[in-house]
Amino acid sequence: MSEVITDAAGTADNAFKLVFAPAKLTLDTARRMKPLLRSVEKGFSKLNEKDAGKYRDEAIERYNAIPDMLVLSEAGLLFEEAEFRPASEEWLHAAIGVIMLDAMPNAKNVSPIYRESLVDAILFDEEAWGGRYRTGFSVAVVTEAIREVRRTCEFVPSQATFLKFCAQHRAQFENWQLCITRLEEMKENAEDILFATGDLEEPDWEKHLEKRPDCKLALTNWLSGRQSAPLLAAPNHEPRPGS
Repeated sequence: MSEVITDAAGTADNAFKLVFAPAKLTLDTARRMKPLLRSVEKGFSKLNEKDAGKYRDEAIERYNAIPDMLVLSEAGLLFEEAEFRPASEEWLHAAIGVIMLDAMPNAKNVSPIYRESLVDAILFDEEAWGGRYRTGFSVAVVTEAIREVRRTCEFVPSQATFLKFCAQHRAQFENWQLCITRLEEMKENAEDILFATGDLEEPDWEKHLEKRPDCKLALTNWLSGRQSAPLLAAPNHEPRPGS
């Protein structure tokens, strides 16, 4: 399978990018959001809207640091897909061949049966999925597992080790969905404070919804560093760069 992909793409470098492409947006989003996601893993404290003036500065900091709701919504959908949507059999063969085995010098003598049986486990072995899932692992999960192999394994991992990596990364995407929900709550709380202080003007929500905003476009703009709304400056505080 890796030879077929390489021939079709022209070079090994192009082959790697071609196979990696389906997971790229999800993993780029996770990497960029990781500091924010980790900051709310254990929850967050809600600011008291009845005392908005007292919490204005902190609300501005949160408002500037957390991307807007369109970005958060699209990120949540990507993470949900990473948890539940299984990779195709064709993609798995290419990924395990091109991204993992072809990158390991000591994998030259690995039997094709290794890849075949690993793909079978990923797609059809319910016990390997962790018990409560009805589908195999996604492209983002498998790609993250392959990255972990590159970081931690000097030799081709056992299938049990690889499946364990997949289960751990699937659990991480599940946890990040909870973190996205918390970030949405934090953003909404900060906006409510700033509506009360007059730093933000509350929009006409009916007209806002009629526009049918493009969440995916909002996310790609955010990843490229383009803001959907200007940052606010609090007294004696500088806006956080890249927020």
